[in-house]
Amino acid sequence: MVAASVSLGMLILAGAAVGGFVLVKKSQDAPAPSTVATPAPAPSGNTLPVGNGVVVPVGSSNAGWSAQQALEAERAREEAWRRADKISGLERDLATAHNEIKRLTDQLNVIDGQPVDPTFLASVADREWATCRNSGAWLTQAARCNNGNMEPRIRAAVTSEWGARTEAQKRPLLTRLSELNSQQLSLIANLRDLGVIKQPVAVRTT
Repeated sequence: MVAASVSLGMLILAGAAVGGFVLVKKSQDAPAPSTVATPAPAPSGNTLPVGNGVVVPVGSSNAGWSAQQALEAERAREEAWRRADKISGLERDLATAHNEIKRLTDQLNVIDGQPVDPTFLASVADREWATCRNSGAWLTQAARCNNGNMEPRIRAAVTSEWGARTEAQKRPLLTRLSELNSQQLSLIANLRDLGVIKQPVAVRTT
């Protein structure tokens, strides 16, 4: 009876050992559980080109920003550039006009200040003396053509003719000055419309 019990116990232990070996073997031979890679989320901060080199950030991290706002900002920048460029051009044209006005005014002052040419004075005097001598009888020439009578006559002729000569020299300058005055007033008005105040320079009319 004792021998039978021992044999039964041995069988049970042997069976347990074999079963454990089989379980361990299956566990080693079984493939490792596979893992499925989860795709990474798309990076935030994607951009959207909206034209003229403007790129708008989109995505949840940039809520509140829109393509319309970006375009409006770009339009505002372009408008500011155009305004600054227009002002620069108008100011450049005005400076050019003012420089020419000054140059022509200086020329007028030179003409006004130039003395009567001695050659011109002598020519007028000779002509007036000859006219006087040939204007009447020889017997009355001395009474008509003397220094007392001739000096005022010569002076009047010189003043008139020299004045006409200088006016002829000044006429094209005055015409150009009139054009420049109209130009400067137009440029100043255009600058005023853009918020820039400029003062005109004085322009001679005579």
